[in-house]
Amino acid sequence: MGDYLTINVIDTIFTILTWAIIIILFYKIFSKQLEERPKIWFAILATWFGLFSFSINIELLRMPLKLAVLPLGVWIMYWILKRKGRWDVYKKYAWLGFGANFLFIATVLTSALLHDYIYPKDDVTTFISNISEDVEIIVIHPSGEMPSLNIKQFTSNLQSMKKTEMYSERWYRSTYINDEKMERFPYLLTGTLAKSGSGLTPLIFLDADGKGLLISYGTEQVYFQSKEPIALVKARENND
Repeated sequence: MGDYLTINVIDTIFTILTWAIIIILFYKIFSKQLEERPKIWFAILATWFGLFSFSINIELLRMPLKLAVLPLGVWIMYWILKRKGRWDVYKKYAWLGFGANFLFIATVLTSALLHDYIYPKDDVTTFISNISEDVEIIVIHPSGEMPSLNIKQFTSNLQSMKKTEMYSERWYRSTYINDEKMERFPYLLTGTLAKSGSGLTPLIFLDADGKGLLISYGTEQVYFQSKEPIALVKARENND
């Protein structure tokens, strides 16, 4: 795993690209101001102030975002510079900063779409791609039995796992209705890594019957199930 990348490569590339665009636009504005050359440090400050805005919270593609509505930073710079007769010199920098807010939103959305395409969340190998020799199953609930894991069998069965609905009727009855409550995911899988460059650090829980994996990443969860057990665990008894 020496070449494994823990960072989100796509997000990093798009972040660098976004700042590169801002720097290029900044340079174009600065290079055209020949008659009244601004102080570069103050031009940078004006751009930075322009980023400040009154924003509203929105959700796109299941992602919480802040949409800039009112250019508070631009107004501050206008109030400071208008009295000194320097607003016309620096106003483009302030508006560049405000406009960068929308550029960042576009970048985040594009990066997220591309990330989902390259690292599909309906493929279990996105979350379990690198399996070390130290892979093991840890019991995290008293209802779990001591499991055993055959790495070769685990790797083989992993390929056949399919994303499916987690909240089945049987699970609901055994969890909320039956008197004897049983934890559905009493095991934690450790010693695995998501695909290199995905930036994902999932928590992976194993179903009590050894056939399902609940994968939690960020604020999202996804459930995969196999026809055959991916690990040898004692199946729980269900009161149907």
